Amino acid sequence: MDRTIGVVLLLLCGIAIGAGGSQAWGWYRYTNAIQAELAGRSQRDALVAALTVAQGERLKAEQAGRTTRQTIYAQDQGAKAWASQPVPDVLAKRVRDAARLAQSATGTTSGASVSESP
Repeated sequence: MDRTIGVVLLLLCGIAIGAGGSQAWGWYRYTNAIQAELAGRSQRDALVAALTVAQGERLKAEQAGRTTRQTIYAQDQGAKAWASQPVPDVLAKRVRDAARLAQSATGTTSGASVSESP
């Protein structure tokens, strides 16, 4: 009888240890998944911050270029007359095609999309 009780207790202990190990393994996978999610969020936040900085720099550069052109046009009437001429269709098509290729290569689209009109 003692031997039977010993075997049953040993069996029950094995089941308890196995269940505890299973719980511990599940908890380990759960904490790893949470850590991966947090790492992904922090990486996303860093990328969003970098994108915001890059967009701000781009807007500043565009404004600086616009101001520079306006200053040049105010001082040089020949440059103003040249800049006000229409762009030949062949060159306009090449610029639009290059802009589309650049957008498709980077996978980005912006609010200022490439115009279809020549």
